[in-house]
Amino acid sequence: MNFRFLFFFSWYRSPSAVSYKLLVSEDTGFTSVVFSDSTITDTAAAAPNLNINTTYYWKVCARNDTSYYAESQIWRFKTGNNFGGTVPTYSLVAKNFTLYGPDDNILEFDIYILHTNPPAVFEYGVGQYSLKFNPNIANGGTLTSSIVSSDLPQNQRPQFVQIREATDPEETVMAIPANASPGAGNGYRISSVYPGTKIARMRLETTAQSFALDTAGIYWRDLPIITYATKIFAYVGNASVSITTPETHSVEMNINPLPVEMSSFTYAVSRNNVVLNWQTLTESNNKSFTIERNSEGSAEWLQAGIVPGSGNSIELSEYSFKDMNLQKGIYKYRLKQTDFNGNFTYHSLQDDIAIENPAVFNLSQNYPNPFNPVTKIDYEVPNEGIVSLLIYDISGREVKKLITGFKPAGYYTESFDASGLSSGVYFYRLKLNANIGGRNSSQ
Repeated sequence: MNFRFLFFFSWYRSPSAVSYKLLVSEDTGFTSVVFSDSTITDTAAAAPNLNINTTYYWKVCARNDTSYYAESQIWRFKTGNNFGGTVPTYSLVAKNFTLYGPDDNILEFDIYILHTNPPAVFEYGVGQYSLKFNPNIANGGTLTSSIVSSDLPQNQRPQFVQIREATDPEETVMAIPANASPGAGNGYRISSVYPGTKIARMRLETTAQSFALDTAGIYWRDLPIITYATKIFAYVGNASVSITTPETHSVEMNINPLPVEMSSFTYAVSRNNVVLNWQTLTESNNKSFTIERNSEGSAEWLQAGIVPGSGNSIELSEYSFKDMNLQKGIYKYRLKQTDFNGNFTYHSLQDDIAIENPAVFNLSQNYPNPFNPVTKIDYEVPNEGIVSLLIYDISGREVKKLITGFKPAGYYTESFDASGLSSGVYFYRLKLNANIGGRNSSQ
């Protein structure tokens, strides 16, 4: 696969100029021109698809109302390829097109990017996405667009989508503007596990009763087009590199009936426990919901549990799942809805969930109770320090040390195995010796 550069050029304004022509060539005679743009009205422009490790020459011609009247000197530059790392490759796809709404007047689909050359690292930098389509899809209505969800962290996820009339060439596009650059070392790691990382779930809605899908014509708007083109940048070493490869962009325009129409997907947090609640309006052939959890800084989604679906239903169905005993961190959740044929669709929780360190020192009732012979004890430590958890019999005699040692602030669970001890009543005591604000404290 050939990797390409996107280079930016700038120059001083020429008197009387109304437009400029930028030429980039592989020779000084400009017989091997690789880029030419005569529509420039500013004093800066970008030339895409320049090869790595190649010498180029460029110049600018100024035009007044009638003709080109001035030409700049010729400048020389050479592209490099030493980024201090391996350039990642990827595939980009728009898929899972699904109709729903009162009269199928809402169309949703996912944009996924899949890292295709691990173990190289794909540290996501900036993404700008643009899909061209036939405006007649609105079927005489007015179109609106929005972003439903994203797997990206808040600082890198798309913020909005716009419907725009692009030029050069003239096309109607759904355009997602570029996100802010997080800086090298701070970018999200794109997943190499199929289907990859969901950049966004998109929604397109018409005020007409239904879409005219036979006229949709949805395709990526790609380089070498300059305006509203899809562009993807990754951090390689400390450099932000354009890794855009239009040949790996695709659209899977298969309209499927929505297997599950979600009404809501919400959450509640209690201490270090998360309760997920969701409702469905209708279900078709729905086997199950797999709850998947992602921790900040990781590209991996872990299975937290499975909740059976309702099969076929046209009534409101309510579901709930508890994810217990989480450690401090930022978490994302999504539901993998699977039908009885093995097909699946993802529904992502829009918000990130923050689990903080405990606010107070706390010791909970053991469970189960009564027990034979093993029970569990939960406790919370608000500050790091030396923790001891001791077991006593009814006479006050210490019979077991469950733990004695250093613990960071957090939530903990210890198991007490009473094998070898007599049946009866036992007590337990938790103690913390911590340094708080430069002072020793015991709790």
